[in-house]
Amino acid sequence: MDAEAGFLSAQSTEWVRTHRAKYSTLFEECESLNRDANAFLLGLKVGADNQLHITVSTLLGRCLEFYQAAVLMVEQGIVPASRVILRALVEANFAIVAIDRERDTLRHYIRNDDYWRVRIIEKIWKMSPPVTEVYKDIATPEVRQDLLDALKKEKVIQLTTFELAKRADMLDTFYGLYASLTGPAHAHVRDMQVYLVMDPKGENLESLRIGPSDRDTADLLPIASLLLIQAVGAAASVFGQDVAPLVQKHQTRVVELSQQVGKNAAPSQRNLE
Repeated sequence: MDAEAGFLSAQSTEWVRTHRAKYSTLFEECESLNRDANAFLLGLKVGADNQLHITVSTLLGRCLEFYQAAVLMVEQGIVPASRVILRALVEANFAIVAIDRERDTLRHYIRNDDYWRVRIIEKIWKMSPPVTEVYKDIATPEVRQDLLDALKKEKVIQLTTFELAKRADMLDTFYGLYASLTGPAHAHVRDMQVYLVMDPKGENLESLRIGPSDRDTADLLPIASLLLIQAVGAAASVFGQDVAPLVQKHQTRVVELSQQVGKNAAPSQRNLE
């Protein structure tokens, strides 16, 4: 790899080819799942005035987009960024599963946009005068209060990520997987260790490692796939469609491959070089 170009190196194509060959069965399953999920989404009959169908279909579209992005990032060996994308996929999953499990979540989910507007107004007030001047007519105390009064009258709950995970019955995912993906998203110091190459004893820094790596491929692809499968299942439930055979087929295949790859393809700490 060209150290000066990093991920943009012309040699990256060869790295990706080697990477895909090493994890060929996993990548093939990702492509198969993606085709089936995309076909399911495009085949949905969405009513123009059906808020439930519109919201769930667009959330599934978001899940599918994040899934594809995560697979592409993993394929390129861009590990920290792929984990950030995976975190976004988890959040979208919380939302779509929560709406399926507790249908009243839909009303709160849609109306939470006004809570977002309230927060934006409050942030504008904290900014410097040139910015506050631009928004002075729309970021007023009166606008903020009107929004809050309406939300209170309608008893709209603030849907935090935790609340969505709770409604989705995915608190284990929230406390486990989702929490573990926070480091890459917020550049926590612990996550910066991925760029360090230490000596065999782990005492002295030998060099920096900024470039493609396959160290998390065997973990990230199955996790992303199972999340997408769950999202498809939730959407199917909302639309009253039976996708049990499809879900079972891909769940079984992903779990099998995850176990096989975990035993036979240990991640290379030297980036497949």
